[in-house]
Amino acid sequence: MKFEIQPLSWFKRRWPTAIEPKVTEFEVTEFEKIDNSYCKLFVKLDNGETFNVDARVSLSKTYVIGKPPIENGWTVQGLNPYGLNVLLKLIEG
Repeated sequence: MKFEIQPLSWFKRRWPTAIEPKVTEFEVTEFEKIDNSYCKLFVKLDNGETFNVDARVSLSKTYVIGKPPIENGWTVQGLNPYGLNVLLKLIEG
């Protein structure tokens, strides 16, 4: 399965610093298409730091009153203990 990094602001409720860490590599394991389940996420940053987290699997939906929901896609989101949030979108095709 192929995933794509989605842009997020790392500085949620924090003062920005001169250097914002960038994700250079990631690997998702134990992924299943089950809404609100968990998988494993390994992340490597450009500063050499690495971390493993349990990441939440989510199915995005759009709701319209009186109609069944429209499924928009699958995402994986992990957060390390220092507040670095990584959001990945599943690319199907």
